[in-house]
Amino acid sequence: MKLKTFLYSSTLTLLLTANVHAGVSVATPSITLSQVAQSMSYGSSTNNNVPVSQTAGQTSAIIDSEKLQADLVAAAEGAGLEIDTAALKLINSSDDILGGTTAIAQIESNLVEVYGDDKKPTMDANTMVFQDADWKDLTKKTTSAITGQNYSSENKFFNNCSGCQQGRTATYINLAKGEISAKIWIRSKVRTDDPSDEGTLRNAEYFSGVGGLTTFPIAGYVDATMGVDGSTDGGTFTEGQPASLVNNATTLAKPFEEGESGGITRENLMDKFNNGFSGAEDNVFIVAKGISDGAALSGIIAIEGASCADACTEGQFVASVERWEQQSTLVGEKWDGTTQEID
Repeated sequence: MKLKTFLYSSTLTLLLTANVHAGVSVATPSITLSQVAQSMSYGSSTNNNVPVSQTAGQTSAIIDSEKLQADLVAAAEGAGLEIDTAALKLINSSDDILGGTTAIAQIESNLVEVYGDDKKPTMDANTMVFQDADWKDLTKKTTSAITGQNYSSENKFFNNCSGCQQGRTATYINLAKGEISAKIWIRSKVRTDDPSDEGTLRNAEYFSGVGGLTTFPIAGYVDATMGVDGSTDGGTFTEGQPASLVNNATTLAKPFEEGESGGITRENLMDKFNNGFSGAEDNVFIVAKGISDGAALSGIIAIEGASCADACTEGQFVASVERWEQQSTLVGEKWDGTTQEID
């Protein structure tokens, strides 16, 4: 196993509610696992903007990452979590933290939905918080290493002005309770109703709900929409975990329950995330996916939207999809007793 350097880099990370399978029970991790996870974290008032050279030196001096990951695995096993050996191999296969882009793209969510919508996360001494210290700029992508897809170079849906596409997150993992949840904030200037318009700034926040932990390392996925008024909806819109509206150069990701009664159609998706004609809904597609070992989080958050005429084909719609994303890693800190703006 290669020595990993945990960076204090900022950004949007792992979020997560679970896409679940009925009948899966949630293991209840012990406090030991939480304590081991905390032993891998640093104390920092900002959790961001520490020079890489400084962080690398601190990590080399303080942390034997091989031993600590072995301790995490042992504690996870003792707590009843399933150990995904293939995922562990993947996250240790490169010098990138937690496997970097490859791990994010390949490891699927292993969370389960066992709590109601009104469940609040358990915030106590065993809660680790992974959060951005400030707003972070998203980057426009014409090709995404996460999805492997190409995206429009146009700026007909999102305004590409400086600082006009931003986000931040806070993620909460309580290993002792077997819980994970996240809060996402998005600030996006969208050309609502008119691709040639300057656009309006939307401010949105989305709480993922509480997911259950069953497997180590932890992996999660969530998608949501942001409406014209900044409201958010966490419904499922596509099958599986595509991390994008785009499936390939000519087709959309498979709509949720396509062809079934009450299922989503391709036309529904093309209307929902489109600003190209009167009657289009102008929603922003939000997607996030990430990996955690309980001490660090490596993940991505992205926003997408398209601008295509009412009569456009599926291929034309796909070619007009614009994507902005951010990939990074955060190091956890013990919860400091504040509400983290969840309520």
